[in-house]
Amino acid sequence: MAISKSISPVELLRAALKKQKLDGFLVPRQDEFQGEYVAAYAERLKWLTGFAGSWGVAIVLAKKAAIFVDGRYTSQVRNQVDVKSVTPQHLIDEPPTAWIKANLKKGMRLGFEPALTTITDARRYQAACEAVGAKFVAVARNPIDEVWADQPQRPDTMLNLQAERFAGKSAKQKLADLAKALTTQNADAVFLAEPSSVSWLFNIRGNDVPFTPVALAYALVPAKGKATIFMDEARVPKEVKSALKPYAEFAKPNSMAKALKALASKKKTVL
Repeated sequence: MAISKSISPVELLRAALKKQKLDGFLVPRQDEFQGEYVAAYAERLKWLTGFAGSWGVAIVLAKKAAIFVDGRYTSQVRNQVDVKSVTPQHLIDEPPTAWIKANLKKGMRLGFEPALTTITDARRYQAACEAVGAKFVAVARNPIDEVWADQPQRPDTMLNLQAERFAGKSAKQKLADLAKALTTQNADAVFLAEPSSVSWLFNIRGNDVPFTPVALAYALVPAKGKATIFMDEARVPKEVKSALKPYAEFAKPNSMAKALKALASKKKTVL
């Protein structure tokens, strides 16, 4: 179904919220990797409000909306955002938690996508909601992704290897060093959620986000045995697979939760 371009992104989101029986939605600038730089598909805050700064968060309710930025962006936010629809707020002086307490009512449901929100932030927002009798509700699918008609695709460029002369150490040596560190800390494995750490450890590079040549991937690295890199295997050239085959295997990102649960069921220690 074609969506009229005359409808603002904020109104499109509100229509999607009604379908999900939500009274509001939290829209952080971060992607699921919590990085400063995000791929085009993850620029949800920019699509929604027009704000292009590197940090910010918006909350959209049925009748009002606000965007919270720090002191770096007080002028930029007013130049880029339609302030008649979305009210700029100072992150420190007028924090989101205070706004939630002032604007949500008992029984209201404020949605959020868990992958885009840290545990620390989620707990703060949940406490603010509970203080007024509202609920902070995790969604299975981001409503913005439902209504963003021309949302860019996720990165699909191929990975490449970083030469050892530039990397300083081979992936084999880095993994051996990490295994020793895990043993020293009496840990069975480490889960890497930061793409720069994954890219460094395996000496791989990508073009997934602006300004930094990382591959958007997670990794589960055991003290003994092969590591698992969670990303679309179609993006991994034969030479990269061949180079990493003795030390790592690739798996689909949606298999990550199952792998972590399997470790937990064995009472393994994961850092």
